[in-house]
Amino acid sequence: MTEHPTQDWRIRYAIAGVAVSSLLAASFIPSAAAAAPNAPAQLASGASTSSPAATVEEGSIELPEGLQPAHDSVFWADDEACASFSFASIDGPYTNASSPVLGCVDGYVAFLNKSEEYYVQLSEDEIDGDYTRVMFAYHDGDAWTLHGDYANVWTYPFLRTLTNATGPALEQEMEDQLLNAGIWVPNMNQLVGPNTALWTSNEPADSWSRQDLPGQPGVSAEIRDDWTIYKNLWSDGTPDMIMDRFGNYHLSVFHIDSSVETPSECNGPTGTYRIVKSAGLELTSNGEKLKVALIAITDGASKSHRVVLLPGSATKSGELCVLDGWLNIDGHGSMDPTIMSGVRFDSKKELNSITKSVAWQDIVRFAGSLRFS
Repeated sequence: MTEHPTQDWRIRYAIAGVAVSSLLAASFIPSAAAAAPNAPAQLASGASTSSPAATVEEGSIELPEGLQPAHDSVFWADDEACASFSFASIDGPYTNASSPVLGCVDGYVAFLNKSEEYYVQLSEDEIDGDYTRVMFAYHDGDAWTLHGDYANVWTYPFLRTLTNATGPALEQEMEDQLLNAGIWVPNMNQLVGPNTALWTSNEPADSWSRQDLPGQPGVSAEIRDDWTIYKNLWSDGTPDMIMDRFGNYHLSVFHIDSSVETPSECNGPTGTYRIVKSAGLELTSNGEKLKVALIAITDGASKSHRVVLLPGSATKSGELCVLDGWLNIDGHGSMDPTIMSGVRFDSKKELNSITKSVAWQDIVRFAGSLRFS
């Protein structure tokens, strides 16, 4: 019998990604005092950057030609400054026109340094910057200028993977990030995007096609026309990632050609799980049909969510350790049950929203389409 990897790829992947990002960011992030000297007036200490009940759509125009959105509801103010923005117009060293934009309002534009699709293609010795944080440019009345070099600001989806704050506390963390970067706008979410767990399109796909997963020999699945499979080069033994058009939403499959031993008692991670939503599949493990499920995980004060494959007989809730491990895909080796991790929803309203969304329907279709040969 071939042994399974002794260290969970999910743990290695998360630690490596966050560690690399943090180290690189520490090297490049300027202090607030080092921000561009002619930037607009800054916010007085303790003031609020958020305005209640503001909508992203109101007062917004279509993105200028050539810009790529980072999410489905990018706010682009209807003014001359935002209409004139392009990466080529920035008065500074930044020229990457492929970067996704988050928003433009009140003389500021927010964007990601490079797309995550670009980032995951680099080996560790090729990484030349931090591509996960938000950068800013400002308009001084005549031209756009890069606001500092690297701002210590995360997007909402990524910020949720780094903190246990919820609701107003999470909004406060975003506000603090912006203040530390020397940024103030009356409605911060118009600039940095909506406070949601996932930035993924809620539009149905135009088409689906069956594709082989290049890093997983003998495994194929149906892929949306706006999804792309990227080979993960960060470390050996990690799965390829399937990303949607916004990059930060991804599914993965990790399959190995070996048998599986089901532990007779809990010997995995601590914590408990609860199934939020599930759907039955034709895929089987040990002769039992599987289901794909969104599960809520609680471990002390820590809360998160995953999408996993479970035996159809799995209970509604229980100890997380009984779910950890490998599924024996009948006649086709073993599979890590996690196909999406690192998601944190803050309320029942958000959970209801995702489970009724096109994104959940797509996850179910993807999981149900998995084929092993």
